[in-house]
Amino acid sequence: MYTSLIGTPYERKCPDLLIDGMFYEYESFVRPWSKKKVGRMLSHGLVQSDRIIIDNSNGCSHRYIVNLIENRLHDRTFHGEINEVYVYEKGKIIKIWGKKKR
Repeated sequence: MYTSLIGTPYERKCPDLLIDGMFYEYESFVRPWSKKKVGRMLSHGLVQSDRIIIDNSNGCSHRYIVNLIENRLHDRTFHGEINEVYVYEKGKIIKIWGKKKR
């Protein structure tokens, strides 16, 4: 998988998953859980990919996570992109942020 990163924006990075030709980063937390860790998971994940899956097993509200994303996009120091964010909770993966397909 890593040789396929050469010549892409992900070269010298290490996304966790390749799904339908797109790279995703999976971020989980180290116990004990706190809301602050969700922001750190988002930050760490964006270093690897603009598509992230966050372990939300402890049930942080989707609204809180979406607010973190929107704040990041409006922050002048953030120069990246956020294309998709999913949360993993209760054995399911739920899309909470993403650009619509055309």
